[in-house]
Amino acid sequence: MSVKRDVWLLKGILFFQEVAKWGSITRAAQENGIKSANLSRVITELEDVLNLRLFDRRSTGMHLTAAGRMLLEKADELKEQLERLSAVRQKGVVIKILRLHLPPGLKIDISSFLDQYPHLNVLQKENGPFDVGVFWEKPKLKGFQISCHEVMHTDSLCQSLWIALRKKELDASLLADFITCQLHF
Repeated sequence: MSVKRDVWLLKGILFFQEVAKWGSITRAAQENGIKSANLSRVITELEDVLNLRLFDRRSTGMHLTAAGRMLLEKADELKEQLERLSAVRQKGVVIKILRLHLPPGLKIDISSFLDQYPHLNVLQKENGPFDVGVFWEKPKLKGFQISCHEVMHTDSLCQSLWIALRKKELDASLLADFITCQLHF
């Protein structure tokens, strides 16, 4: 593949994600500051290039086909990788973004971790892709490893917590170790 074709394909996939997100070419176009006709053409060309029908076009909006759902899953993985590649430069230091999944109701203070590792920026989230996750129930995740299983005792409550992290991610391992230490207090 040529670079020009790769760039076009990447652009098409990113716009495909937007249409899937909003369920409407008009809304996706408005949100991205482009004309609906141009976005419609990009989606049609993407379907032609991939030789797949990605959407069922209905009066109620754009609905993903089975092929569209499969592509969306891969597109989400691609976007995640793009986020990782887009390093933020601050004072000459590359800041790496780590995504931390925390379940509702669990608060962990990571300020001392960030002081120790200023090259990391930790985004705390309840949903979506993550690098380190804390769970009330044992997770079943592909490409992750369980770093620890802790039992927290508070008054009469005994609660299990599992921490999962991406395999082979040193920074994720550092964050998981830090969280494990925090759970002992």
